[in-house]
Amino acid sequence: MIKEIILEHLRKYPFMEITDLIKLVFQNEFGGGHLIKDENISLRRIQEELKSIEPNKSLPLTEDIGNGLVRLNLAALDEKISPEAINLCFIASANEIKGSVESFESKISVIAKLCKEGSVPFSEKQFAEYMNDYKNTGYAPVSHSEAYRKEYKPAYRIIKKEYAEILEAVSIIEKTAENKRTAVAIDGRCASGKTALAEKLKRIFHCEIIHMDDFFLPFEKRTSERLAEPGGNIDYERFEDEVLNNLSSEKSFSYGIFNCETGKIEKLREIKPSKIIIIEGSYSHHPRFSDNYDVKIFLSTDSEAQLERIKERNGEAWLKMFKEKWIPMEEKYFSAFNIESLADIKLKT
Repeated sequence: MIKEIILEHLRKYPFMEITDLIKLVFQNEFGGGHLIKDENISLRRIQEELKSIEPNKSLPLTEDIGNGLVRLNLAALDEKISPEAINLCFIASANEIKGSVESFESKISVIAKLCKEGSVPFSEKQFAEYMNDYKNTGYAPVSHSEAYRKEYKPAYRIIKKEYAEILEAVSIIEKTAENKRTAVAIDGRCASGKTALAEKLKRIFHCEIIHMDDFFLPFEKRTSERLAEPGGNIDYERFEDEVLNNLSSEKSFSYGIFNCETGKIEKLREIKPSKIIIIEGSYSHHPRFSDNYDVKIFLSTDSEAQLERIKERNGEAWLKMFKEKWIPMEEKYFSAFNIESLADIKLKT
């Protein structure tokens, strides 16, 4: 993979020098965390850089550098993405990408092989001489070459690809949470990635998550009349009592976790005071709840991908149940209450 990344960047940026290749491989392995000494200083630098550069919409917003990371080109940003959101994703990425010297050296050896093959515009001797000096630095971070800076005017931050894909949502949530506690609800089709998105946002914002799966309807409430209601298969009475009534509280609160196998509430989950609380899961946008949220996100996916993910996640036996029961119930709920159209943010996975 790193070989293809190196060759692709050389193709796009023919003025690259050896130090630019080393920087690329360093970022692939270690990310950009070496730049973060202070989070507030990091934000100010992004703000200052954005003011100093000329917008360039011909640039791609992100460029793959491998290892699940991208360069986020600041000149390609639009006004929907805030400096604060970039900084949050930059910091979260830096905290998660550690890397190792052993792996870094293995990737460096790929450059050496490319030099030997003549696949890059540098000789073995040139590269060996550079590495002899570079090793003496203890593999310190390097800057782009003067030629690279002059020709391409690089201005970017290294963030995880999965965070780059949700930057607009991060910007909206961050802005909403500037002056008040914020409740974010993530609804959408099953297997569309609601839980995964909630976990990403938790890593970025260090917030609490409440799962709608913990509020499945208990057996004694599963009457034909109740199950005929759009969204009636969620215990909305208990959700209102245990969660909604506590969302504005500045104290910790707990709610019961429903066990689908036993049909009972067997343990509690504590929700600590948090500036942002995420409620994720199907039926979270039910009209009985929606006025309590500040940001509503809806995730969608096409039918083929949905069924494939369910099969992989739950197995063949459960796939039939989803197709015949759970998916039709969800679609009835989405249609009855115009759930997707009323969301603030719509994402397709």
